[in-house]
Amino acid sequence: MSEMMDGGGGGRAISLSTSNGAGSGEDDTESLYGLKQAQRKWNEKLTSVLVDTGFVQSICDHSMYILCKEDVFLVLLVYVDDIVITGNNESEIEKVKRKYCLELLNEFGYLGCKPVGTPIEQSHLVTNKTSEEHKLLENVNGFQKLIGKLIYLSLTRPDISYAVQFLSQFMHKPCQSHLDIALKLLRYLKQSPGSGVMFRKTDGFVLIGYVDSDWAKCTMTRKSVTGFGVFLGNTLISWKSKKQNVVSRSTAEAEYRAMCSATCEVMWVLHVL
Repeated sequence: MSEMMDGGGGGRAISLSTSNGAGSGEDDTESLYGLKQAQRKWNEKLTSVLVDTGFVQSICDHSMYILCKEDVFLVLLVYVDDIVITGNNESEIEKVKRKYCLELLNEFGYLGCKPVGTPIEQSHLVTNKTSEEHKLLENVNGFQKLIGKLIYLSLTRPDISYAVQFLSQFMHKPCQSHLDIALKLLRYLKQSPGSGVMFRKTDGFVLIGYVDSDWAKCTMTRKSVTGFGVFLGNTLISWKSKKQNVVSRSTAEAEYRAMCSATCEVMWVLHVL
């Protein structure tokens, strides 16, 4: 399952073998990132992995894959790098989400780690300051790969979106302290690797939004952070944790800007419904 989700998280690159001159007999491996055929190759890889898992690609809609086995019925929809899974068996759906998370832990050597109860310490400030204990990382590519996978996982794990949006700001010059927070996120994921957003049928069809802001949270730019969640009935359907575009001079101004962002999201959902 990790192979079919790596396309959205900055994971392993699929390579294309090309000839290196006439009669040379040598091959160069060229990364598919940025090439015109990248999307087609990723779709071929995704299809092959799903077919091997037991899914059947729909003839009417090639982005829909169906798994029908005994009393289990699952439907998987693919849009660019987003995957939506639905069906009549909650345990089978959780297996799909759990497999990607466990392979992520195994890839970075945290499959047998001791889990923790929180993704990040309360009121923790993430900065770019370096010291003797927290120097710049030498292996930047490894950190970028880990954060890329966490960004993709946050699409179905809103509980880690706050920490991930902070870590993603230090992709080019990460410190040891940033890596420590990212590794703590892996320990947090170990506690419940199968968790995620589950859309359940409810009697209520009321749209409810919750919003808050953290004034001047960013110590470098003094910009505030907006956070909101939109519920349809009892199901969370939209959420965001993002730094505001401009500096707010007061907590009230930061709250109004956050409320404006949440209102725009609610209006968009209403138009969709």
